[in-house]
Amino acid sequence: MKSIRWLLRAIPYSIGFCTALLSLVFAVGTFEETLTVRGTVRVDHYQMVRVEERGLLATMHVGPGDWVEPGELLFSLENATATARLEELHRETRVAQKASRDLRSQIRDLRDLLHPAEIRAENHEIERQRWRIERSSVRVEETRAVLASAEIQLKRFLELFDKGLISDVELEEVRSRRTEAAARLRQSELEEQEARAEKSLLESSVDLLKARHVHDLRDLERMAAHRDLELENLRTETARNQQFHGTLSPHAEMEGIVVGPPRLEIVGKMIEAGEEVLTIIDPHSVVFEAKVDEKLLVRIQPRQKVAVEILGLPKQQFEVFSGEVQSLMARKEDTPNTVEHRVEVHLDKPWVEWQGETFYLRPGMKGRAEIVSRSNMPLVQRLIGAF
Repeated sequence: MKSIRWLLRAIPYSIGFCTALLSLVFAVGTFEETLTVRGTVRVDHYQMVRVEERGLLATMHVGPGDWVEPGELLFSLENATATARLEELHRETRVAQKASRDLRSQIRDLRDLLHPAEIRAENHEIERQRWRIERSSVRVEETRAVLASAEIQLKRFLELFDKGLISDVELEEVRSRRTEAAARLRQSELEEQEARAEKSLLESSVDLLKARHVHDLRDLERMAAHRDLELENLRTETARNQQFHGTLSPHAEMEGIVVGPPRLEIVGKMIEAGEEVLTIIDPHSVVFEAKVDEKLLVRIQPRQKVAVEILGLPKQQFEVFSGEVQSLMARKEDTPNTVEHRVEVHLDKPWVEWQGETFYLRPGMKGRAEIVSRSNMPLVQRLIGAF
C-alpha cells in the first residue's frame, strides 16, 4: 500500500518533468526543410575515347584518376603484347616531360626574380653607404670651414702677440684649436674615403651577383632546350615503334582526369570497333542537373546546400556528394507551350576514393539530390506548418 501511495504521489511530478522537457525541446529544437529531386550527372567538357578498329587492349598507360595533358599516350591496342621497348620509351617520355616542366618552372621563377635576396641585401647596404658618404661630405665641409676660421684667428693672434697685446697662453690656446680642427678634418676625410671604397666594393659585388644570375638563367635555358630536343626524339621514336608494331595508340586531346574501368578489368580484353575505353573529363565542369516542378521553384535559390546520392559507383552503393545550387534555368521542350525547369548543382568533390583508387563521376550517372530549402527552422514552427 505504501508503494502504491508513493507512486500516486510521484505521478504529478513525472508529468510535470516530461512537460517541461517537451517544452524545452519545442523551444530550442531546429529543423531543416528539404526537397528531393532526381537528375543526372552532366560534364560540359570531356573527351570520350573510342577505338576505330577491333583489337586487343595490351597496355593501359593511364588509369582512373590520372591527370593527362594534350598529346599524352592513353593506351595501346594491338594484336600482340606491347614490346618492352615501347614501354621503356613511354616511361622515359614521362620522365622527360616532368623534367622539362620543372626546368621551365625554374626559368620562369628566375626571370620573375630580377633581384634575388642577396642582391636586395647588397643594394640596401649600398644605400646605407651612400647616406654615410653624404653625411661624411657634409662633415668635411663643416670641418674645413672650422679649420679656415681657426687659421684666420691664429694669424690675427700672431700679429697681436708680436705687438705684445696677448700672452703666450692665449696664443697657444688658438694654436691648439687650429691643430684640433685640422685633425678632425683629416678624420672626416678618411671616413668619407672609407665609405666611398666600401660603396665601390658593394657595387662590384652586385655586378657579380647579377652576372651570376644571368649565367644561371642561360644555363637553365640551354638545359631546357636540350631536354625539349630529347623529348622530341623520344616522341619520334615512340611513333615509329608504334607504327612498326601496328599498334593503335590514341592520345589525349584535352587536359583533364581519366575516368573509366580499372586497369585490371580492361587490360587483355578484346575491344570492339566503336567501343568506349575511357573518358577524359574536366573536373571543374562536373555538375548534377535535375528536373524540378515549376511549383518548387519558389523554394530553390542559388547557393543552397545540397546532398547528392549517385548510383553506380564501387560496391554498387549510394555515395553522398556535397554541393550547392549553382543556377536555375528554363528550357523549351519540343511540345508547344512546354517549358522544362532545371537546377544545376555544383559538386564540391565529384569523386570517391575506394581501395586506394579515385573514381570520378561520369556523364549520365543517375542520382537524387536533397536540397536544403530552409535551415535552422524552429521545431515549433515546423509543427504548426504541418497542421
